[in-house]
Amino acid sequence: MNRLDGRRLGWGLVVLCLLAPRGLADVLNVPGDFPTIQGAIDAASDGDEIVVERGLYRERINLRGKAITLTGTDPGDPATVDATAISGSRQGTVVTCNSGEGRDTIIRGLTFGGGDAIQSGTLYGGAAYNDGSSPTYDRCHFYTSVAISGGGMANRNGASPLVTGCRFEANAAQLQGAGMLNDNSSPEVIDCVFTDLDGVAIHNASFSSPTITGCILAFSDGGVYNGGECNAELTDCVFARLSGRAVTNIGCSPIIANSTFYSNDGVNTGAAIYNQAADVLVLNCLFRDNEATQRGGAITNQSGSTAVVFGSVFNANTTLDELFGRGGAVYNSGGSDIALVNCTLAHNEAGDAGHAVYTNAATTMLVNSIVWDNAAGDAIVGGPTVARYCIIDAAFPGVGNTTADPLFANPRGSDRIAGSADDDLSLRPGSPAIDAGDGAALLADVLDLDGDGDLTEPVPLDLRGSARLRDDPDTADTGTGPAPVVDRGAYEFQPACAGDLTGDGLLDFFDVSAFLAAFGAGDPAADFNDDGLLNFFDVSAFLGAFAAGCD
Repeated sequence: MNRLDGRRLGWGLVVLCLLAPRGLADVLNVPGDFPTIQGAIDAASDGDEIVVERGLYRERINLRGKAITLTGTDPGDPATVDATAISGSRQGTVVTCNSGEGRDTIIRGLTFGGGDAIQSGTLYGGAAYNDGSSPTYDRCHFYTSVAISGGGMANRNGASPLVTGCRFEANAAQLQGAGMLNDNSSPEVIDCVFTDLDGVAIHNASFSSPTITGCILAFSDGGVYNGGECNAELTDCVFARLSGRAVTNIGCSPIIANSTFYSNDGVNTGAAIYNQAADVLVLNCLFRDNEATQRGGAITNQSGSTAVVFGSVFNANTTLDELFGRGGAVYNSGGSDIALVNCTLAHNEAGDAGHAVYTNAATTMLVNSIVWDNAAGDAIVGGPTVARYCIIDAAFPGVGNTTADPLFANPRGSDRIAGSADDDLSLRPGSPAIDAGDGAALLADVLDLDGDGDLTEPVPLDLRGSARLRDDPDTADTGTGPAPVVDRGAYEFQPACAGDLTGDGLLDFFDVSAFLAAFGAGDPAADFNDDGLLNFFDVSAFLGAFAAGCD
């Protein structure tokens, strides 16, 4: 070999070394490579993946601060997730993260059960315990575990895990959070199910600020408890058939938006929402068929609380007690303030007084709201209560108030039963509620419901997700404020709009897609110039209607 060849070989080795991948992640299989999951974790390095085959593994594991992925073989199949189970055998917490784990520690597609934090003396987190750590839990199942607090999962001391697509089932807590405890912690909980829990599903305490989105909380002894100056955000959730309060707020400032509360009962006061010394915003929510024994079939607001309820429907909520049943939908007392803005209250009933709203030594304000067809007798009792630009079926003093029939679309639905899912309390054409509200009462879009980044504009969407401000050209404006004038009630009337093929009151990509689909299928709905043919002229007519807008 001459000197030049040797030099070339040397440079080639250098280039190969530079191009060679470094730190390639390993895949460790359980039980193929390691008989135990903990053994695989101990052997893993950051970036590695541990794949766990179906089976029952009787052990308790600790992720030890490693940025690894621990996964079942098919996280998208619930049956496989259930069949890939780690049992704590009642000896302690099943999975622990207490070494500063971050979101890049991923636990996916596994079941954790048989945990008992009481037995081990840790007290917190029967199935999972995150102490100052913030891992990701994806499509996991936490079940049949117990703790003093946090039967399914406990997050403490600044923990902020991402918990998505998980199930919390049949867990129990002696004190707080049968499903989850958040103590000075702020997890993101997305698209999870909390069911059949022995205790309140989620307990938020001590300066926690969790965001809970798209979750279902059902068949448990309560939904969410917010206390200790926490600032939880609950969005797009369903609270159903809970035998305790769906949401309790004590000394905190939560936001509750785009959520549904139905058939919750088993409490004396506030079956859906109970506020005590709290500052609460409720936005675009549906309260249907909730039942309290004595006060506030849907909402109780007391002890110096301030609540703003916007764009919400109260349908067929009740208080049962014939002597003390007050406020079929809303009970407000104890120096508290509540404002019901653009709300619809119908078919509610109190055993004693105030079928819709009862106010006792507090201040209640109704603006742009409809109070109609509640049980026979006074719908609004007590005070001081101020109403303006409202439709109330009994004369009530205040600017812009009327007793005219609001003309609901189908108030008792096809089954003719008030409070069932098919009730339609939106507005028919000609309703006196159309273009008749006070625009100054609209709230700012603090949650950015339309995703345009503008948090100062008026709330842009109504309870159905349709445009909140929509002019009806066939109705004279009788309200006040800049055009388009807001309607009264929770639903904005959506006049016919040629370009709005989806019927949601908005012109967007989905309408274009609907037109193209109809055009491609030969659907007469795409015949925009009504000549019986589908051709370029229909495309042009649709684009013209789209550009013209709906207002």
